[in-house]
Amino acid sequence: MAEDYVNYRKAFAPEPDPQAFGLYAVTTRRPRALFELVTATEVMPGVYRLAAIGRTVTVVVPLAVALVPRNALWELFSAEDERVAEGARNFRWQAADHLPILNELYQRYRDAGVRMSYSIEDFRRGVALEMLPKLPSEERLRGLSIEELDRLRALLDRDAPDTD
Repeated sequence: MAEDYVNYRKAFAPEPDPQAFGLYAVTTRRPRALFELVTATEVMPGVYRLAAIGRTVTVVVPLAVALVPRNALWELFSAEDERVAEGARNFRWQAADHLPILNELYQRYRDAGVRMSYSIEDFRRGVALEMLPKLPSEERLRGLSIEELDRLRALLDRDAPDTD
């Protein structure tokens, strides 16, 4: 966030009021070592304010925010499967073009060499694996080609116990 502030300032605003910009830090775990060095005030569960670099910084810990619909965005960044899925169910996108924006952000992280331990692909696969057992057999097989169905039949026949 600080980088965006600096880039904005250099490109568009010759002398903006620095107080017009909020500084935020988002971390998946509570930063214990940082909180030992500076005084942090908990504003609400998972949200802290602290004074640093001459400014007030708001620290958000997505794993610690309250599980309520208004926190759905933070749940998306919590790095915990159940919370990410809950956030995806509850979050209401304000912009119709949200997926390209998220994809661009993801690509920038990848280009910069930042390892994304839980990607959008991981999320989609996790949701699919969670939903799969809940579907009737007919729906699980829908969309498979005849060749794929034949291969599955052969595997089932091979693994079936002998009745002789």
